[in-house]
Amino acid sequence: MNIDANVQKAINSLIKKWKLLILFALIGALAAFIITANFTTLTYTSSIEFLAYAVDSDQELTESATLASSQSASSQRTSNTSKMNYAMKMLDTYIEIFSTNNFNQSVADTLNRTYGTDYSAASIKNSIVISQIENTAMFVFEITTTDADLSYHIAQTLQKCVPETMANTNQGLVLAELQDSPQRAAAAESMQYPKKPYRRVNRHNNCRVIRRAARLP
Repeated sequence: MNIDANVQKAINSLIKKWKLLILFALIGALAAFIITANFTTLTYTSSIEFLAYAVDSDQELTESATLASSQSASSQRTSNTSKMNYAMKMLDTYIEIFSTNNFNQSVADTLNRTYGTDYSAASIKNSIVISQIENTAMFVFEITTTDADLSYHIAQTLQKCVPETMANTNQGLVLAELQDSPQRAAAAESMQYPKKPYRRVNRHNNCRVIRRAARLP
């Protein structure tokens, strides 16, 4: 009888402890929700990826047509490699152009015309991080804001503005080809406190970040 009573006491004690643990867990979850809702900012990222490639100038096209009959496959491969190396060499220059106020103003103007918004060049510039994939001619724009639709719309606008800018720069010797279309973020990818330094989510292990940008307020 005493053994049964002791077992019952032990069971009752465990039940009371579990009730307290569950209560504390619920309180902690509620506190976390309140802190998240009031003191953190949800951010949404859309990205778009391009390939930079060099093209022949008019003079080069004329010369290549003249020499086509005598040019070997090996020399043609060398020419293609040289073009790729040129595109990679020039990519830093184009990325700097994409960081200018003039470019970001053109993006803002196109975005505002398309969607009836009123964003400034500064707000566009501050939402973008540009990365070059190391040892390639690939480059990525990541757009992060507190609005999933806005991030997606900026990425869609870049799909138009980036190739146009490259075609109108340096006599159009290096162009951009879309490789990865933008997608609307289905959910917040991260939670960050306002004014917390940006922590880039690296989707390419060998990405080299060219420029870091602040977030839209």
